Amino acid sequence: GAGLTGSPLLIAVVRALLRAGAQVTLTQPDSIAAARDEAREAVASGRYDAILAAGGDGTIRQVAASLIGSGASACVTVALFD
Repeated sequence: GAGLTGSPLLIAVVRALLRAGAQVTLTQPDSIAAARDEAREAVASGRYDAILAAGGDGTIRQVAASLIGSGASACVTVALFD
């Protein structure tokens, strides 16, 4: 996909999360497979309360599928389109 780096919508979402007191870790995987792997690793680390994925339908579908059965208490995937 084209990615959302610099997307005004993504920037607004991150800013809103930060204003609300959330700690945000951003990654920019170079493929859908990498996004899926990063989501699994994030859940396995136990360091995150929520996983948010921004991208097109392929990215969202793959990240969401990778979180099914992960045992994570809160996982969220969000499609962001500009």
